[in-house]
Amino acid sequence: MQDDPQGPDEGQDPSPTIHTRQTKDPARSLKTAMLAYIVVNTIVGLPLLVFPISFLDAVGFDRIVADQLGGIRWVGAVLVAWAVGSSLVIAQPEGRATLVTTGALQMTFAAFTFLWTLSTGEKWGSSAFHLGLLGLFSATALLMWAARFRARKVFKGLASPG
Repeated sequence: MQDDPQGPDEGQDPSPTIHTRQTKDPARSLKTAMLAYIVVNTIVGLPLLVFPISFLDAVGFDRIVADQLGGIRWVGAVLVAWAVGSSLVIAQPEGRATLVTTGALQMTFAAFTFLWTLSTGEKWGSSAFHLGLLGLFSATALLMWAARFRARKVFKGLASPG
């Protein structure tokens, strides 16, 4: 048998010389999606929870409307709770497919809501606020759905959680 000049020497790890298409780790994709989801919920939820009137005023609401909507603080609490609860998926993804699916639905419905308000002229606040959240929610929804479908084996405990 003749030595292959391109192949590895005996005792060497052959992986650097083998050219295979590497696939992304589904657990890593899931972790990335969940981190994005946590960040988005925190960015939107924390200001609504802590200082809702100032936040609404800052994104283009009339001051009178912002004062009237100050009671929407509970929406911020829900978003922050989702962000905190999502850390469970990062810590232990097995059996948590429902939480990820619900988060993906949340972002999808939020994106459709902002698309609807822009298309019908029902928008409140500035157009930049609407477009920004539409883009943020749409991107997060796509990331969440992709990670959700890629991580099926991780949810079942058949793959390493990363």
